Amino acid sequence: MIRIWNFCKKFFYKHIAKLLLLILVSVAVSLCTIMLPMISGKFVDFLTSQGKSNPKGLSFFLRVFLFVSIISMVLSYALNRLFTDLQSRISYQMNLYVVQNAQRLRLEYFQSKNTNRLSQQILSDTNTLTTFYLSFFQNIIINTVKAVLPVFIIFKLNIKLLIVIIVLLILYVVCYYWTRKKLYSASYNLKEEQASFFSSFYEQLHYVYYIRLHGMLNDFILKTTAPYLNLYNATMHSQNIQYLSSSADTVILMLGQLAVFFIGGNAVINREISMGNFTVLTTYFNMMVGAVRYFYSLGGSMQAALVSLDRICPFIDVCSESRNKQTLDKVNRIIVSNITFGYLNDDTIINNFSHEFFSGKIYSLCGANGCGKSTLLQLIVGLYEELGNGRILYDFVSINELDMNWMRRHKIGYVEQEPELLNETLRENIIQDSSFSNEYYKKLLKKLHLTEGGNEVLNRSNEKASTSFANISGEERPKIALIRELLKNPSILILDEPTASMDIESVNNFISIIQREKLYKIVIIATHDKRIIDISDEVICL
Repeated sequence: MIRIWNFCKKFFYKHIAKLLLLILVSVAVSLCTIMLPMISGKFVDFLTSQGKSNPKGLSFFLRVFLFVSIISMVLSYALNRLFTDLQSRISYQMNLYVVQNAQRLRLEYFQSKNTNRLSQQILSDTNTLTTFYLSFFQNIIINTVKAVLPVFIIFKLNIKLLIVIIVLLILYVVCYYWTRKKLYSASYNLKEEQASFFSSFYEQLHYVYYIRLHGMLNDFILKTTAPYLNLYNATMHSQNIQYLSSSADTVILMLGQLAVFFIGGNAVINREISMGNFTVLTTYFNMMVGAVRYFYSLGGSMQAALVSLDRICPFIDVCSESRNKQTLDKVNRIIVSNITFGYLNDDTIINNFSHEFFSGKIYSLCGANGCGKSTLLQLIVGLYEELGNGRILYDFVSINELDMNWMRRHKIGYVEQEPELLNETLRENIIQDSSFSNEYYKKLLKKLHLTEGGNEVLNRSNEKASTSFANISGEERPKIALIRELLKNPSILILDEPTASMDIESVNNFISIIQREKLYKIVIIATHDKRIIDISDEVICL
């Protein structure tokens, strides 16, 4: 419980006022719940003793019961609203926190991970933690009140039943410690298999083009069979463990009910208590046992919450990219010194590479496919923190001492070999900074032939990218990405095979733009294109 508290408290402190209000309303609701049985019991005694001689008393009880019931209903509505509001806000903030931490993890971490599964896992586990934590604060007060206050009433009416409750409490504690490890294990396996199954179903639609193109409608769907069988087995095993826990609860509750009937029934027969007090006694006994049962079920919920916390922790505990705050307004030189690098569990890709890159020059990286051109570009912009041997310096400052996220956002322009387009409007894909020059933007569109004919990007710039992708050619994507990066006015411009899908005229226009941009930038291009190599100031062969 302490681990859950330490993780969740920072999110709940931001809403401390609403959380305190939730607790107060919970106490008020529980007090109303406790008052109603007492009113009912007094009403039964009134009917059996003086109902005929005091008809006004009937009206009094009805008014009191109606008043308390209405207050309870209003408070319950307010309680549910507060709970839903807090759950929604805190769950969202927790999701953001975990995802932002995951985004800072080293890229190597994701090489062996299924991101669809990770997304489902984060959403599920943060929701579990938020719901558990909120429910704990809401119900712990209510059930504590229900467990404590009836003690005095039961003690006053029949001390034997209080002893029965103590025995039941001991039995519940023993059962919880007997089942808690089984509950944790079953919950962990179930969540893991759920994530795998949902991921396999996501792939069925994600790869729909591939499936249709290769006629795999009847084959690809079979990939869900194994995840389903694993999920089925995990679900059935979890159900068995839950049933084991609930069966113990049922047996203990049955023993308690038998004790109430036996002890309370004898007390009524021997005229030790009235029928109305027997009704009060059984109601409060059930209320108190219900509170004890809540704490018993809380143990199972806590095991599920611990599973969620343990599944989230790797996103936070894995060493992340440096968050140092040092930045550079301008980069005039990049020094790559004795870099040796290989991906996790792979052979060395780059071996003892050194070079210096200066502003005002175009550098072409050449070499066979797989020789490490793209990897070197990613190393230069700091996407991989662990370099093995060697250093990369910007104006004699190590990239490990720089806020590389800020640098990539403001001072580095990077056009990938296959540029990604976000599910936003095309204009939002291109323009990511409000300080851009609109005149320069239109000039680049025209220069790269993105404003010609009925297929012009400018005319579609307010459409969602998801509806426009079918009309965006492979040639247009790198142009869109290039404009996006040039609008940053970066000090470093990195281009990975930018002309691979361009026609001759587009390549000539691209060369014209790059030759002008190089005057104030370090331009590094990974390419096989002889036309780009010919206009480069230096050619580097890997």
